[in-house]
Amino acid sequence: MRQSLSVLLLAAAPLAFTAASNADDQSHWYAGFDLALSGSPEAAFTRRADSFSLEAKKHTGFGGGFYFGKKYGKNRLEFEYILRNSYFDAFELTGTSAANATVSKFDAGGTQKNETLMMNGWTTVAEGTNWSLLAGAGIGFSHLSLGRFRSGQTEIADGRGWAPTAQLMAEFVRPIGSGLEMGLGYRIVRSTKVSFDTNLGEAQYSAKHNELFARLSWRFGDTSRTSSPAPMAKPVQPVAPAPAPKHAVAEPARPALPVTQPVVAEPAPLPKPFIVYFAFDKSDISGRALDTIIKAAKAYRTFKAVEIQATGHTDTAGTESYNEKLAQARVEAVRNALVREGVPTDKIMLTAEGENKPAVITNNNVRESQNRRVEIKLVR
Repeated sequence: MRQSLSVLLLAAAPLAFTAASNADDQSHWYAGFDLALSGSPEAAFTRRADSFSLEAKKHTGFGGGFYFGKKYGKNRLEFEYILRNSYFDAFELTGTSAANATVSKFDAGGTQKNETLMMNGWTTVAEGTNWSLLAGAGIGFSHLSLGRFRSGQTEIADGRGWAPTAQLMAEFVRPIGSGLEMGLGYRIVRSTKVSFDTNLGEAQYSAKHNELFARLSWRFGDTSRTSSPAPMAKPVQPVAPAPAPKHAVAEPARPALPVTQPVVAEPAPLPKPFIVYFAFDKSDISGRALDTIIKAAKAYRTFKAVEIQATGHTDTAGTESYNEKLAQARVEAVRNALVREGVPTDKIMLTAEGENKPAVITNNNVRESQNRRVEIKLVR
């Protein structure tokens, strides 16, 4: 048990560190609910002094909780609370010596409740037009409670305790509109052992959960720093002349005051095209490229653009036909990332120029990083 927990902890630490170390201005907060169908592998009560073992079997249980965190580009860092509840069904009792190594089976009753407080780190390992696959790990603590674990009317254990805990996770997520995100995943949870007083003496027991879970989350607090459009100037209202008093002596007519036309401010100019750069012969979106795409999506909403024109380019290394396909792959990767950031698919126009319109003119078969790009232009 200690070895498996150590593996989980070693896997959890790099992921949590990666999420925390990738903080930048392109991020947002999120929060949500978690529901789980929790299978509990067989866990045994053991004694340090001998080979005594009481292996408990449980029905499939249920879990539920909530979480909140922050997304940094392709990484996420979050805090999670989950409560799991399951029921004991039976147990097997193994003798305490090699000469008495018999196994006896008994029916059982009682409950196991496990509350976990975890810090999780996630990273995106694959993504498509409207989906992402996340891998994650977490470290924290479990509060494990056994409620009248018994055989018939004979109570075996009833108590509670805290234990360090780790978990590994994988989740398939998909945006469902209005800042909402739905996720389905699998999670393995393991705790270190907790000591319980039983009718057979002090024994150690640990929590184990293998579970399917579903999540519903929503994003808020977008911290992207894109300037807002200039406010509309208020129109100047013309001043009407005061009415003449009754029975007053008519005065010579005065020339009418000129009517001041309302001043309507011009809409704020659209920002310059956003440039997404790529590694040689690649169409993968890097962390820096994703930052640029998030800025473009934010600007699309802020400036109320009608559409986005995305144009893919390559350098002159390779054949012209190959570069046309590479430019198409790059512009499609950018479109997929824009859609994940909330831009409608039908508002993104794609063009693949290949090596035809370089930013830096070079000879043929020359690698030039400034030419390996996709230009994102807002259109109003």
